[in-house]
Amino acid sequence: MIPALAVRSSHPSSLAGAPLAALAYYAWVPTVGGFLLWYAGSARTSAARAALATACMPVSALLLAALLLDEPVRLWQWLGLACVLGAMLLSLPRASTRSTTTSPS
Repeated sequence: MIPALAVRSSHPSSLAGAPLAALAYYAWVPTVGGFLLWYAGSARTSAARAALATACMPVSALLLAALLLDEPVRLWQWLGLACVLGAMLLSLPRASTRSTTTSPS
């Protein structure tokens, strides 16, 4: 209730012009556009592949933050990365080890 009262008492003129346009852009383009693209892509693939793509997101976020933003990567983050990558490896389809036999003709 307190945050709602704070918003109610704020001046609407403080949310005008460029900040309001930036907020609208950020709400629509990455959020709505991202969901539309995600659902369009997941409709064209299997659920297992879509789940693997979802698992790649925190891995890429961690690696890109470390490489591009020079963010420190702590031990618990490396452990989480190892857990995600291990789960991804476990979900890969196994190669068939059955031998094919030919029937005598």
